[in-house]
Parts: sequence; structure tokens; C-alpha cells
Amino acid sequence: MQKKFSQYISFFGILFVMLFIVSCANIVAPTGGPQDVTPPLVKSFEPLNYSSNFKERKIKITFNEFVLLADQANQIVVSPPPAEEFEYIIRGKSLLINLPKELKDSVTYTIYFGESIKDITEGNTLTGLEYAFSTCNYIDSLSVSGSVTDAFTLEPSKNVYVLLYRSLADSAPMKHKPDYVTKTNANGLFSLSNLANIPYKIFVLSDMNNDLMYNLPTEAIAFTDSLITPQYIPRKKDTVASKKDSITVKKDSLPTKTVIKQTHLKMFVPTDTTQKLLQARSNKYGQFKLVFKYPTTNLSIQVHNRVLPAKWKLDDYSIKKDTLIAWLLNPAIDTLKFSVFDNGVFIDSVDLSIKQKSTENASKKPSGKGSPIDDNSVKPIVYFNAKASGSLPYYMPLKISVSNPVDSTDFSKIILSEKIDSNYKALPIEIKASETGIKRHFFINQKWKAKTTYQILVLPGAFKNIYGSKNDTTKITFTSNTVEDYGRLLFTFKTSDFQAPYILQLLNDSKAVIAEKSTTKSGQLIFDNLPPASYHLRIIRDANNNGKWDSGDYLRKIQPEAVFSFPEVITIRANWDSDFEFTL
Repeated sequence: MQKKFSQYISFFGILFVMLFIVSCANIVAPTGGPQDVTPPLVKSFEPLNYSSNFKERKIKITFNEFVLLADQANQIVVSPPPAEEFEYIIRGKSLLINLPKELKDSVTYTIYFGESIKDITEGNTLTGLEYAFSTCNYIDSLSVSGSVTDAFTLEPSKNVYVLLYRSLADSAPMKHKPDYVTKTNANGLFSLSNLANIPYKIFVLSDMNNDLMYNLPTEAIAFTDSLITPQYIPRKKDTVASKKDSITVKKDSLPTKTVIKQTHLKMFVPTDTTQKLLQARSNKYGQFKLVFKYPTTNLSIQVHNRVLPAKWKLDDYSIKKDTLIAWLLNPAIDTLKFSVFDNGVFIDSVDLSIKQKSTENASKKPSGKGSPIDDNSVKPIVYFNAKASGSLPYYMPLKISVSNPVDSTDFSKIILSEKIDSNYKALPIEIKASETGIKRHFFINQKWKAKTTYQILVLPGAFKNIYGSKNDTTKITFTSNTVEDYGRLLFTFKTSDFQAPYILQLLNDSKAVIAEKSTTKSGQLIFDNLPPASYHLRIIRDANNNGKWDSGDYLRKIQPEAVFSFPEVITIRANWDSDFEFTL
């Protein structure tokens, strides 16, 4: 018995030791310390930064940790632009730069590294690193700095080229590569260092074709009205300070009395005033659609492939007159070849296959510019600006729209009813057709009762279209809301400069224009019937008094119209007046 007991003790002892060993062997994730957020630091430059009489063909920059180059094509800029590209190679903790055989004489070169240098572990970015050297016995020491923003949105223009020219000719950006170049950072800021003491022409370019020249009409640009002169900003030479295992490069320090001049530029895409036909398409039976780049003024169409009567279509223009829907009085026409003119000026030639009703032509795809949308319906479809079981704003008339032009109407077959208890009572109504365009839109101006349910019933035969087809029955119910569902903005605008009117645009969070008002004097402007939400306000100085913002023109020395942003978020609450004031 004692022997068995001894065996049990021995067995459990061995088992305990084995479990202890296994538990000790379990791998547990290390808790670690704080995340590394420190960017790489320069340990040394070979040759020294800001070397003169430079004869070397290689540059070596060593960091305190392993690094990598990110997006070097967009981030690294050499100024002045060399005839041959510099070559960049990462080897461990060092960046090697191979230079071309030929460099310009008596020039100070600066390499701006942007945000290209990151540590290899956490991706921390070293920003603001520059390396400069001179091929003569002195280093140019002047600087220009500033910012670039979008002229309309006022957002920073990031990663665009800032160019300096010794040539003061207006044609310089279009005929020559710049003498100095850099790029803006993510905040739209730029700095050009190591410049000679002469005045420069400054120019900003998006450079869509990467040739450092302004030669595309769609390239965004910015310029100043006068030349700029760089300034001297005292700089201490780089020194290396050692502390334990870390090596840092002390940054340049500025005397407290030094005021750094900033050049602020507004970037814009010059307006291309050439009228263009953007889309020509027959998507629906009996019609074709033309979309233009700008509003038309006196549009005419000359048909070449058939003889048509003087009145062969009905023209349905958009509000801005930049889109035309032409309804064919003879929808059996299957093809049209025509030329488009505006004010007698030729715009484009069009070859269209017209959408047909018959199923035998269903496989024939419409031709032209743009993406097709299939619609083979000839029967007039009735729809409303109120959604079924939805609400209609208390201040808005009920709009009845028909899918194609109306030839005749019978308003006795349109019944508007008000729900009282559980029954609907018909109301006397007056229906008016839209005063502009062709007969497709009709309005019922009614004084809606608050929180009341209505029903609109359109019986067959209320509308007959130009093709002799009549509508089917359409019925929806909707509810009117009240003035208490909306808020008002009372905005007081003050300025001493009223040589031009100002346009105030109320924007939603998506920066879409919700409401717009123009003023020629200081005072209060009221934006009413605003749904509860957050809004922003943009102010445009309408220099040419044409009711809209206009871009600039470089060759005519016209800057884009000035835009200002109200700095606060405007919060609108239901049944509440919100007061704000802004002095420009």
C-alpha cells in the first residue's frame, strides 16, 4: 500500500513539472512601449550641406535609422531643373544621390525632398529636408515663401508646382522652363530657398503633362500682378548634437525681428470660351438631346440627309439654355445628319440614329456622344414634385409634369382633394401651364393647410401628347408641412467696398448651393424656409456684375474674382431665427 502511495506521489510530481514547463513555453505577445512617432533624423551630409565650388558626382545623406523613399517622382524636386535627372538610391540608413556629368556653372542647386523620406518601420515622415550646393564659390542665400489656394473653394492647392523665372516676359511660362521650382505641401505652403538677389516672375502650375510649361488650356494656374523680390532670412549652419544614441540636426533659427514676407496666390483654371457640343444622343422615342459646354444664345440646326418642313420639332431648353431636348413632330424619322450653329458660328456635326418605338428596332443601339438611357415609351407619363405618401413644403405649388410635350388638356379630369376625417373632399383648383418652354409642366397654386393630407388624381385623357397618346390614371397622396418645420438665417453683411456687388451663397455640408442672394449695400439678408442642418456661407465679389463667379485670364492680367468664406458653421434649427454678422 505504501508503495502504491509512493507511486502516485511520483506520478503527480512528474505531471506537475511537465505542466509548469509547458506553461513557461507559451508565447505571449509583448506589451511593448509607446508607438514610435519620431521621423528619421539626419546624421551626416557628404559633402556638407551648403557646399560651394561643388565638384562631386555623388551625395550621401545618412540617417539615424533605416529609411525608404516614397513617391519620389512627385515629392522630390530639384531647383533649378537639371538637364538630366538625379538618381536616388537607398542603402540601409543612407540615401545616395548620383548627379549627372554636366551641371550649370555658377548656379546654386537645391534638392527639396518633400515628404519622400520615411522610416522603414512606422512610416514616420521627415518633412522640410533640403540639400543645397553651388557650382561656384558662393551660395545664393535669399528665399521666397507663401501659399497657394483654390481661388473659388479656398482649399489648399497641394502638390502643385511653384515656378520662378528670371525672364520677365509674359510668355515665359509658355516658352521656357523655370529657373527655380518647388512644390506646395499638403497645406498648400511653399518655400524656395537659395535664390539670387534679382526680381522674379512667379507662376503656379498644375502641369498635367509634366513638362514644367504652361501649354494646356485645362491646366490650373496662378500668378501675381507684380514681380517678387526674395528676402534674406538669416540661417545658422547645420550643427550636429549628440545625446546618447540619438543624433539631431538643429533647425535654422530666425532673429525675432525678422519678418518673413509671404506671397499668397489664388489658383484657377482659365475659362475656355469656345462653345462645344458635349453630348448628342437619342435616348427616347421621338426626341434627341444636345448638351453644350456653355449656354446657347441663338441655336440653329441644318439637316443634310432629308428635307423637312419649317416646323419639324419642338425645342425644350433647360433653364440655363445649355441643354436642348428636341421633340420630333414626326417620330418615325430614324436618322438625322445635321450641323449645329450658335449665333451663326459652326459648333459641330452630328450623325444620329433616332430611338424608335417598334420592337423590331429594339436591337438597334442609339448612336452619338454620351451614354444611352433606354426609354421606348410613347404614352405620356404623369409625375409630381410631391412624392407618394411624402410631404410637400407649405410654400411650394404642386407641380404636375408630363413626360413628353402636351398637345391638349382636359383639366376637369384632374381632381385635388383634402382629407377630412377619413374621407376626401374635392377642392376648387386653378391649373396654369409653365410660362417658359413647351407645354410639359403645370402648377396648382394652393394655400396648403398645416399637417393636412391631400390626394391628387389625374384621370385618363387629362393630357394628350403631340403623338395623339393619352395618359393613364395616376394618383398619389401627400401631406403638407408647416413654416415651423423650417428655420431662418438673418445674415448681416458689412463692407466699405461696394464698387461691385456681392453674391452670398448658402452651402450645405456637401458644398452644394442651397440659396443665393446678391447685395449692393451693407445690411441684413434673410434666407428663409431652410431645413434644419449645418450650412456654410461663401461670398463672391462680382467684379463684372454678371451674377456669377468668373475665373481669371493670365494674358489679360485678370485675376479670378475674389471669394471669401464666412468662418463659422451656421446651424439652422426648426422654428428658429439664427443671427450672424460678417464685416469684410
